Amino acid sequence: MGCRSHRRPVSPPHPSSIARHGRSNMSNTWTQLDLSILGGNIRAMQQALSRPVQIIFVVKANAYGHGLKNVASHAAALGVQSFAVAHIDEAVALRRELPQSQILVLGAIQPDQVSQALESRISVAIADLEHGLALAASAAGRPLQCHIKVDTGMGRLGFAWETAATAIARLASNPSLDIVGLCSHFATSDQPDPTFAAVQNQRFQHVLAQCSDNGLAIPFRHISNSGGFLTHQDWDYDGVRAGLVLYGYQPPGSHPRIHTSPCFQWKTRIVQAKQLPADSPVGYGCTYVTSCDTTIAILDVGYSDGYPTRLGNVASVLIGGRRVPVVGRVSMNLTAIDLGSASATVKPGDEVVLMGRQADQSIWADEIAQWAETIPYEILTGIRTRDQRVTSSTTI
Repeated sequence: MGCRSHRRPVSPPHPSSIARHGRSNMSNTWTQLDLSILGGNIRAMQQALSRPVQIIFVVKANAYGHGLKNVASHAAALGVQSFAVAHIDEAVALRRELPQSQILVLGAIQPDQVSQALESRISVAIADLEHGLALAASAAGRPLQCHIKVDTGMGRLGFAWETAATAIARLASNPSLDIVGLCSHFATSDQPDPTFAAVQNQRFQHVLAQCSDNGLAIPFRHISNSGGFLTHQDWDYDGVRAGLVLYGYQPPGSHPRIHTSPCFQWKTRIVQAKQLPADSPVGYGCTYVTSCDTTIAILDVGYSDGYPTRLGNVASVLIGGRRVPVVGRVSMNLTAIDLGSASATVKPGDEVVLMGRQADQSIWADEIAQWAETIPYEILTGIRTRDQRVTSSTTI
């Protein structure tokens, strides 16, 4: 719908309609992590795994946006012993919080980062023979704990599965490398059809068998991510790298091996509420025009905070226990919603739930991802706020 002229002029907002924040240090958006729900998710997975299979809690990207320190500390208190991150700086920061836990860097560290891994007792992934030899040279005789990553069909990091065993045997003879694990990664475990994941698992078993034939015992084997864990119990091996499922989300079409719940909310406030007549454009590009007299509220959030531009005219938020549509284009710092005519009680400063629960309504990252035509991982890891709060309750 294009821009059209107003039927009547819009009155300027009354000074009282501009929100005044009670705390000068409050961020424009904030998150809430519910440790009770997170703990319930962890316990559900612990009960589903047969001993001694371990949870390898994936806490990369600031624990999928949930807050590395709070998530990892709470998980460790509940008995989780192993954690995985993407980069060495994340691992070193995590080591300061968890001095006794097993920490694995899933990405390919650089040779000049080996000393950090050794000093902080970090295990690293080796992506190929050249990478392994370079890390061994930097270790210079000090045993570096490593997990060999095998590419069974993902097409990213890892030894080619067809020839992996020969290269692994060469690395195993190097005194600077302590091979403690072998791993791979599923490419399609978040999809209903498990066929290709099963092929990858067969290739993984082939590499394990060849290593055994070469006289190399692999102490710790892991291939399953959240989707793999939910798909097939036989793929658990010695550990499961669980991320999304522990944060409360499950891939569409996955098998309900356990039930988990989202434990993380994202909120903002109204900064202005204003009456607009019919035929009033809202936002850049005039992509929304009011169809009748209505109340438009402006939220203190935009794409610079991680609220995607694609949400304009398709998403909803929660206010007063009801869903309210996002209208117009999401701006860098502000977003508009159309409250309709029944909005006399709405005022600046009122809390708005971007992601979470309010009364009997809820909006979670998977629904936001559908609106934004992306994946929930991108929504969760894209949230940018310095105000991360922690609660502990039985419901969220």
